[in-house]
Amino acid sequence: METFIILTQNLTNGFYCENIALYYIQPNSKILAKRISPFFIYSEQYGYIKAFDQMKMMPLCVEESAFNDYLFKVKIIDKNGCHTTFNPHPVYMYYYTLTCNTVTEILEKKDLYYKLSDGGWTTKTFDQMYPTLKKKVLFKFLVVKKPIVVIVSNLQGTVWKKDNETKFLAKGSFCEIVKKGFDGDTKVLYCADGGFIPYSDTSLIGYYKVENLPTLSSNKCIICTKSSIDCSYIHGDFSHSFCCYECSKKILSAHCPICRLPVEKVVLNYTQSFPTTEKD
Repeated sequence: METFIILTQNLTNGFYCENIALYYIQPNSKILAKRISPFFIYSEQYGYIKAFDQMKMMPLCVEESAFNDYLFKVKIIDKNGCHTTFNPHPVYMYYYTLTCNTVTEILEKKDLYYKLSDGGWTTKTFDQMYPTLKKKVLFKFLVVKKPIVVIVSNLQGTVWKKDNETKFLAKGSFCEIVKKGFDGDTKVLYCADGGFIPYSDTSLIGYYKVENLPTLSSNKCIICTKSSIDCSYIHGDFSHSFCCYECSKKILSAHCPICRLPVEKVVLNYTQSFPTTEKD
C-alpha cells in the first residue's frame, strides 16, 4: 500500500468517497491507498476514491512523495546554520536561525532575498570576511527526484517560455516537470522540453507520463488506459461512459464516479457496422 495525501485546496469543503456508505474526507488528510490508475485509487478503509476530477480538470489526490517534490524546498547546508531577518533588506535586525540540515520551503522571492516558511528572509550566499574573504552558500535547492506531471489550473491558461520563444497553454494542458527555479522573482517549473511555466498556474498530478493521461474525449478507458471504453453507467435518462467493462468490475460502486448519481446498472455498449452496397 502506498501513502497518499489528499489535496483539496482547490475545493471548498473537501469531497466524498464511498465504501458501504459515503465518507467525508477532510482537506489535507493522509490515507493508505492503492492506485488503480492515474484517476482512481482504492482504500480498504474508504473504498474507491476518484483521484482526479475530469469535469473540473483538477487533481483530488496525489502521492505524498510527489507532493514533497513539487514544493520549492531547500536544505540548509552551512554548518553554522542560516540567519534570517524580518524583512528582505540587510539593514533589518536578526530574526531567526535555522540549523544545518533543516529542510524548509521557499514561500516567495524579492531580488536576492528568499522568504522561508520556517521564519524570516535570507540570501542564498553571503561574503564571509574571516579568516579569509570567501563566498559561503547557505542552502541548496532540493531537486525533483523524478519527473512529475502538472496540469495548467489557471482559468486563463498560462505562458510557456524558452529563450525568446513563447506559446500559450490552455487550462487542462499537461506538462512534465524535471526541475524548479526562478525567473526573476517568480517561481517557475522547467518542462522536459526545456521551457518553463509559472508555478502558480499549475496543480500537481503525480509521477506519470503525459501520454498515459487520457481525457474524457478519448476512446481509452481512464482506469487501465489500454482497453477501449465499452460500457456505460446508467442513471436516469442518461449515462456516463469512461472505462472498459473489466475495469468497471473493480470499482464496485453504487454511485457513478463521474457525477455521483446512483447507478441503476452498468451495460455493455453495442455497436454494429452495416455493410455498404454499391449501386449498379
